[in-house]
Amino acid sequence: MYYTLADFYQYNQVPDLLLLTKKTDFSKIQIASACFQEIPMDDSIRPNELVLSTAAGCDVNKEFYTQMIRFAADYHAAALLYTLRDESYAIPNSAIACADALGLPVFTIPWEYRLSDVHAFVVQQIQEKKLVDCKIKLDT
Repeated sequence: MYYTLADFYQYNQVPDLLLLTKKTDFSKIQIASACFQEIPMDDSIRPNELVLSTAAGCDVNKEFYTQMIRFAADYHAAALLYTLRDESYAIPNSAIACADALGLPVFTIPWEYRLSDVHAFVVQQIQEKKLVDCKIKLDT
């Protein structure tokens, strides 16, 4: 039993979670962990991670969005979630099209939500799924 992007999307603690890319079958996308990343991104992204970002610097250079999306997809991230300070951080349609082409779901949440709270929620949900799985194995 795995924690999936469908679990996150359906039961998220952030009611204003907004999907920017096309919806796909999120039940097939496992979330194994979550991490914080900004530009420049490094190779610390693990496969199936939910990447959290404030999009620092993307207001100055909109191409950074596409770079972040490509990098996250290259490292097989589960999804990318941005919290955007204001409208100057609007994600260009070209970056969303890139994410769709690469199959990387991209979400935004309002600035007032803390990414650390989202991170803690995701980690807790992953641990709870693991505990349920262990209990099932012990009961059989």
